[in-house]
Amino acid sequence: MFKKILIANRGDVALRVLRACREMNIPNVVVHSTADADSMPVRLADESVCIGPPSSAASYLNVASIITAAGITGADAVHPGVGFLAENADFAEIVAAHGLTFIGPEPRHIRSMGDKVEAKITAADSGLPLVPGSPENPHLWDDEMRHEAAQMILEGTELEVQYARATMPRGILGMNANMMEEYLQFIANRRLVQIGLEEEFVGATNPFPWMSEIMDLRKEKNFFETRVIEYQTGGALNFDE
Repeated sequence: MFKKILIANRGDVALRVLRACREMNIPNVVVHSTADADSMPVRLADESVCIGPPSSAASYLNVASIITAAGITGADAVHPGVGFLAENADFAEIVAAHGLTFIGPEPRHIRSMGDKVEAKITAADSGLPLVPGSPENPHLWDDEMRHEAAQMILEGTELEVQYARATMPRGILGMNANMMEEYLQFIANRRLVQIGLEEEFVGATNPFPWMSEIMDLRKEKNFFETRVIEYQTGGALNFDE
């Protein structure tokens, strides 16, 4: 049994973990940003530690602050909840390297199953049946179709990048246009690899490891449904000028 669990999350997620700790009589500590200092999880926790300003990047995604909080409170386990660092394999390894228990999947499982492409490869290597994809249909998946699919993804990416630059030049909710551009390029690379094409944006990484799969699916949907001339969201933006 754990001596004390540090909860690296907020809101209803933190409350659910707190409830489990109470039911199991495990002491707990909640980390929080300055914006969440009076939140319910902070009020109900046995202990709380402020780990940074309102920006998620500077608080709930601040690995060094979270590890430090665990050390000064004597926690021997870290529960990431969902989102934020819950699917970050590097974070899980850092937690273990500091002699703490990461309550969640092992890093290798996060890496193999947290990405749809890698998950499909892992399932295939394990002999599991898979739904045939485009690469298994050579008569459909010719060079012309590959080029057309790649162009759709790249044009959709550029449109989203221009929209981000136009609407969030100074940043919002811990994001800015440059971070969003890298995220969109990261997603584009994933989509290209999923359909058997080479990555176009070398070195693009995900600056938002806490972002949910729902966001990924929304971006994927936009790639194929957004018109290059006009993007409708609370008004039309014309990038043809």
